[in-house]
Amino acid sequence: MICVFLDCESAGLRGEIFSAALIGPDGEILFDGFFRHEALKTNPWLAENVEPNLTGQDLPSIYLFRAAFANSYRIAREKYGYGEYNSVAVVAHMGSPVESNFFQQLYDAGEIGESDGPYPLLDTAPLLLASGFDPTSEQGYADAVGITLPEGYKPHSALSDAELTRLVWNSLMDQ
Repeated sequence: MICVFLDCESAGLRGEIFSAALIGPDGEILFDGFFRHEALKTNPWLAENVEPNLTGQDLPSIYLFRAAFANSYRIAREKYGYGEYNSVAVVAHMGSPVESNFFQQLYDAGEIGESDGPYPLLDTAPLLLASGFDPTSEQGYADAVGITLPEGYKPHSALSDAELTRLVWNSLMDQ
């Protein structure tokens, strides 16, 4: 199964997604973009930890951000997908609730259809737990097993975390 890797930044664990990166199986950047959400001004944690790490295309509205991501996701489904619905396995940095919420927001906004969701949506948490590691810390696992973090790695950067997810997933699947 071919996997693509996703990380999103959000205005709260179940809040609007305003930054996303989608990485292909070989580390190619399929999407990297964001929208300057109001929460970046009103939430001190987001202002300090996420806003300085935003990368990629700065899109002028949440609608254009969602549309740009949905288009990139459609292209990824065509390129890497399989089966009747052109499904693609998406490995998420924190699949529940964050990235699953993003696909629901895309559906609610009419950017993807009923059968366009990722099949399956996977994440590293159960593999980390089964391997004896903290299921919420890909970075802790990477440090423990000697995975070199992506050049210029910044936590809470969608691009950095999507690439970290790819590296951790591949390491865990090789066990």
